Amino acid sequence: MLVFLKDKICSARISYILCIPIVYMSNDITDFNSVDITKKEARGLGDDTDFGEVQEILGEYIITQKGTVDKERYYLPKSLVERFDGETVYFKVTKEEAKQYKRD
Repeated sequence: MLVFLKDKICSARISYILCIPIVYMSNDITDFNSVDITKKEARGLGDDTDFGEVQEILGEYIITQKGTVDKERYYLPKSLVERFDGETVYFKVTKEEAKQYKRD
């Protein structure tokens, strides 16, 4: 017999009760400090997908800039963040898909 207690699933037997904690995992990887990712490298899917450097976070978008003379700016939705390893922000978007987020 399974018994559900707050944050635990328990199996009740006549001689004992075994409780296992429930681990809640969040798929929300957009919960990060904007200061942590500002001025960090931004990459996408594929070896040649470079979005430059994170400039700022504006609402639901992470603004990146690539280049110094011919500047390319991308307004990438936070929902496309795959991970942040402390040095690089990785986005779940290819170079081709990112064209729709490019702004002048």
